[in-house]
Amino acid sequence: MYQVLAEFYEKKKDSVNLAAILEKGRRIYPTNGYWDEIELKTISEKGNKAELYAHYDELIAKKPNEYTLNYNYAIELYNSIYTPDKRPANETELKAKLTTVLKNTIALDKGIDATVLMTNHLYNVAADLSTAGTMIKGIKPEDKAKKAELKSNLTKKWTSALPIATALLPGMKRNPALKPAKKMCTKM
Repeated sequence: MYQVLAEFYEKKKDSVNLAAILEKGRRIYPTNGYWDEIELKTISEKGNKAELYAHYDELIAKKPNEYTLNYNYAIELYNSIYTPDKRPANETELKAKLTTVLKNTIALDKGIDATVLMTNHLYNVAADLSTAGTMIKGIKPEDKAKKAELKSNLTKKWTSALPIATALLPGMKRNPALKPAKKMCTKM
């Protein structure tokens, strides 16, 4: 009943009654993650990413071992960094936060979803470093130094991504529904 009422108030954008129902629902069913989902959805619809991330941080501080909450936060961060046409101004900070959230999520994951997301994230970070390195065309000593620094960071990222990507292999081998191209990847 509380979920139905929460959905009703959420659709009507009645924040006062929604807050009251969420509070009652949490009191009666404290382990149900539905209340957090509705609350996060409401905040997300406002479009204020900083508020949304702060609320995720607050919820995860209370429930650090809840996989779905951690994974959804990772997805939210990943999409904020890698899917918009224009990257966010605090991209570097968000990438570091995503890495931290994904490390926690991988520890809670009984499958490979969080590991796949971490592998994609690290690949994208490395690709960004590679692109930045190729954009430097100058031959001045500071240009060469910057290019060398980017190359060093790129090597570090690839080195850190390799064990994580390799950890995917057992999960992929256990999946009988893999297409032939993916099965070939597990034989490496």
